[in-house]
Amino acid sequence: MYCDKVIELLKELERSREDTIPPYNNDGINQVLSEMNTLDAEIIDFLRKQKDNLPLDAIRLRRAAIERNKRCLLTYIWTRIQRLKKMRWEIGAILPSDVRQNLSQSEIEWFNNYCKSLVSYMKTIGPDTGLNLTQDTKPLKSLYTEVRSLVDAGKLELESGEVLILRKNSQYMLSRSQAEPLIRQGVLEQFPSTWKSAVNIPILKPSKPPDKADSYRPISLLPVLGKILEKLLLKRLLKISNEQNALPDFQFGFCPKHATFHQLHRVVDLIASSLETKKYFSAVFLDVSQAFDSVWHVLYKLKEIYPAPYYLLLKSYIENRFFNVKIESTFSDSYDVLVGVPQGSDIVPFLYISFTVDIPTTENSTVGTYADDTAIFAADSDPDICSHHLQNHLNMLSKWCNTWKIKVNEFKSTHITFTLRPKDCLEVSFNNSVIPQSREAKYLGLLLDRRLTSGPHIKNKRKQLNSHLHLIRPLLKSNMNLSYRLL
Repeated sequence: MYCDKVIELLKELERSREDTIPPYNNDGINQVLSEMNTLDAEIIDFLRKQKDNLPLDAIRLRRAAIERNKRCLLTYIWTRIQRLKKMRWEIGAILPSDVRQNLSQSEIEWFNNYCKSLVSYMKTIGPDTGLNLTQDTKPLKSLYTEVRSLVDAGKLELESGEVLILRKNSQYMLSRSQAEPLIRQGVLEQFPSTWKSAVNIPILKPSKPPDKADSYRPISLLPVLGKILEKLLLKRLLKISNEQNALPDFQFGFCPKHATFHQLHRVVDLIASSLETKKYFSAVFLDVSQAFDSVWHVLYKLKEIYPAPYYLLLKSYIENRFFNVKIESTFSDSYDVLVGVPQGSDIVPFLYISFTVDIPTTENSTVGTYADDTAIFAADSDPDICSHHLQNHLNMLSKWCNTWKIKVNEFKSTHITFTLRPKDCLEVSFNNSVIPQSREAKYLGLLLDRRLTSGPHIKNKRKQLNSHLHLIRPLLKSNMNLSYRLL
């Protein structure tokens, strides 16, 4: 099959460690180039001998194979060059013999030229002989850090000879060299306790009875310094996630270069493509209840993704939190947060996304998620097969939700069939409860109808605009000397 050899070249790189460079596979590269020349010759032969009846599919296939070979070959060479560049900064201008013997002659020449260019640039920085940029590339940490003791750990002898008694919940200023081992052991925590407090203000949900506690949404007001640290930490966690491809491609919530309208474009495009090919497109929009309160095992998953310092900081951030409830001007006593993470925090949506990275997927269905807004899609020309694929995915998702204690309200979820035909797909269930079928479904603010006409959405928006216009109409008809521009 085409492109097999170039794929093998890339697998060689994947199997090797990032701090090494595998032997330059000259034979493999020559085979790839030979295959590209052969494919190009076949295309030219087609054009010469079959002018009247060109085999377009065969030509396209060979053209795509040439393009893929070229891109993969460039990836192979570019990855090796990037590793060489990294070695220059970490090791120096003299490569180890086991690395040098794995390079081609052109790679050795490139490395020597890169070293010369780097040295020439460093000589232009600063006075006299210049500045060596390859030394101390990591910024110096603060010498001391504020920590809190999680247990009664007893005596700790400081570098100055002073003896400190570590008592539970007491705060200390320690040198990093002494604090970091104890932080890794779980004796100390680094996140200041004053930044882990929250003031909860209950906000009544629309159309909910005010006499029931679950009718209110607890919005947490967090310390300003804690939120600043969250923003800084979130920026670094996103960078690590992108480098490791830790977040799935179908997650569009709070991810770089992903937005609400991107997910809506994706969903609408999938539905429109199915309607154009006269297929049934069955979709389930799940209602996740108390999503942020269900993130009870997030630390277990964070430990597998992020380096130890970030994990320990997140662990310190999530654990041992406390809150007060404020109603008007009255504050309650302090209570410990036993489950979940605070709503109103900048980093919480990202923690929920990290918690749900292993959500199950199948080949015959599609997943669309925006934070806790989850949708499952399946398409087929046969409505029974379409429902079968969707039900299989829901069964897998049900087991996963039960394992990780994620609650899904089946009765608030929606099942809709997008089709130009009068028949609907069969009913589907979640946790042995049938999901209600509907001819319309609201997803990320967009009202979708079964024929994708946008009529109900436009009608709903007109109604909202009319209601807002009704509120300001008395001002427009009043005798006040106000211009329309001001209004």
